[in-house]
Parts: sequence; C-alpha cells; structure tokens
Amino acid sequence: MKIRQGFVSNSSSSSFCLIGLRTSISRFQEEQEVRNCRCEVENIESMKFCPKCGKTVMTTTTDWIEGVDDDGVGSFSFECDYESDDLFIYLPGTYAYSYDYDVELTELPDNIYEQKAALKELAEKYGIWDESKFGFWSGQRYS
Repeated sequence: MKIRQGFVSNSSSSSFCLIGLRTSISRFQEEQEVRNCRCEVENIESMKFCPKCGKTVMTTTTDWIEGVDDDGVGSFSFECDYESDDLFIYLPGTYAYSYDYDVELTELPDNIYEQKAALKELAEKYGIWDESKFGFWSGQRYS
C-alpha cells in the first residue's frame, strides 16, 4: 500500500523492456462458435436458448491460431497487453521486467542478429513483419 500526498493507494506498477516485434494479439487469435449447452434436444442447433437448461445453445470463444499458444509462437515468447491489443514477440534473452524498483543488468545475447533473422522469417510466414515495428521496446503497467 502506498500513501501519496495524503491519500491511500493500493495500486502497483511494473515495467518491462525487450527487443522484438510489436504486432497485435488479434492477428494471432480467431473466434469460433462452440456448443454451450450439452442437453439432448431435437433440432437444438436452430434454437437460441435450450428449453431444458435455459443456457444459450451456442457461444463465441477466442483462441490462439494454429502454431501459437500461451507460451509463444514458434520458438519465440511474447508479452501481451490485452487492453491495448499489443503483442510483443521478443528475442530470447532480451526480456527484462521490474516491480517497484529492482535494477538488474541483462546482457544481450551474442547471436542477436541471427535471432532477428529467425524472427523475421517467422513473422513473414504470418504476414506481420514490419521493420519499423522491430526494435527496443519499453513499457509500464499500472494496476
């Protein structure tokens, strides 16, 4: 808990920096209509609500596209900000974060140019490579 100028705040912040590619989460997700109700009712697919349980028959879910999961895409990890739809795919060994006031040195990997080439190849496969969106990124989150 922090006290600033006479008021109490339960907020916290964290910051991060990375070397990578900025894109959008929505480029890696797709929506699917899935069955929400499991009741056995004749012609239930044509109904909006189930007459037995009252649930909506179908619902929309969002999931990662093939080749992407919560851990990353290909051999690369990523950092997501769901509020802004930002997704940062970063080079291995280049991500650092801090809560409150931690300071640490993160040494850059020796093969950074090879890693960038591999990321570019992967990003081109998904149609998202943009040289102007690759670089050193830093950000801060508040909650």
